Amino acid sequence: MMMNRKVGTLAKYLLDTNILVYVINHNPQKVFEKIATMQLGDLATCSIVASELFFGIEKSKFKAHNAKMLNQMLESLVIYDFGLKEAQIYAQIRADLEQKGQIIGNMDMLISATALANELILVTNNEREFSQIAGLRIENWTQ
Repeated sequence: MMMNRKVGTLAKYLLDTNILVYVINHNPQKVFEKIATMQLGDLATCSIVASELFFGIEKSKFKAHNAKMLNQMLESLVIYDFGLKEAQIYAQIRADLEQKGQIIGNMDMLISATALANELILVTNNEREFSQIAGLRIENWTQ
C-alpha cells in the first residue's frame, strides 16, 4: 500500500519524475546514494508525478516488470494528493507565469503547486523550468 499524506506527516522533499526515474535505473549513482542516506519519512512524491511515471510504463516494452518496480518504490514514499489548496496555488503560478510571458509545462506547474502547498523542497534535475516559479525551493541531487 502507498503511504498517503496523513496529518502530522512532515516530509521534507518532493521527488520529481526525473529523480524517481534515476532511482529506478540507479543512474546517476549520486541520486541513488543520496536517497539511501535519507529517512524514508523525509521523502515524498505526488499523484501528479505518479501519473507521469504510470504513463511511462504504459509506453514501455516491459510493462509488468516496470510496474512492479514502480509500485515497490512508491510504497516507500509519502504520496501527496492534489487538492483544493494545490489547485489555488497552481492558478496563482499559472497566472504569474502567463503575465511574465514565461511558459512551462502544465504538469510542472501542478508539481510545483504541490510542493509549495505542502512546504516541500522539490528535488529535480529540471532547474531551468522550475526556477521560474516564485518561492519554490529546489535541490538538484545529480550534481
